[in-house]
Amino acid sequence: MLYSSVGFLGLIISIITNRDMLSGNPEKRNMPAYKSYLALQAAVTVYYITDILWGILYERKLTNLVFADTTVYFIAMAASVLLWTWYVIDYLNEDNIFGVILESTGWLLFGFEMIIVVVNVFFPVVFWLDEAGQYHTAWGRNATLVIQIIMFFMAAVYAFASASKTSGTMKFRNNAIGLYSLAMIGFTAAQVMLPLLPMYAAGCVIGCCVLHGFLKENKSEENEDKPVEEHKDE
Repeated sequence: MLYSSVGFLGLIISIITNRDMLSGNPEKRNMPAYKSYLALQAAVTVYYITDILWGILYERKLTNLVFADTTVYFIAMAASVLLWTWYVIDYLNEDNIFGVILESTGWLLFGFEMIIVVVNVFFPVVFWLDEAGQYHTAWGRNATLVIQIIMFFMAAVYAFASASKTSGTMKFRNNAIGLYSLAMIGFTAAQVMLPLLPMYAAGCVIGCCVLHGFLKENKSEENEDKPVEEHKDE
């Protein structure tokens, strides 16, 4: 149950922050950044659920269910990374090579993951479970995490480089993306070395808090832009 506790914590935080952010003016939910945020949180929710179930099922040695759950886990992980790239691009709303590289890498990861999890049903290229129910990793699983480390490194370099040329709100946004990317590099590397610990889920919890900060800041900016009369009516 210790393994599942991190995913459970992340799920609770996600529910609380999303309730806070999605309340208020329904028109805001039609904005591209909010739509991509909703899609991202849906994928992250599936990821948390599979991570929670994995700890429970693995302790009980339910091999077939563990295999199925782990397969969905890897798909949800790749989907969440792809949707994270969409959200960052929509939120920053900058037309540059950074967005193209980030989104392309996200699609590369997702496409690669979909292929290897299908192959893994027949050949253990991602993970496998022995007769005793012990979980073992294979090259495909490590390759998935290494691709993510490279992607987060590229995002961090670009974000910090961009932050050095900007100021105010934009500087904060780029620094936040850079810091989150560095944190995910650490958590993802730890997950490579410690496959039976929920290190990646811990990184997702931090990511949820960072994205919450983005939307909270965006809400504040929108409120500041309203006329005084509109604030009075509220």
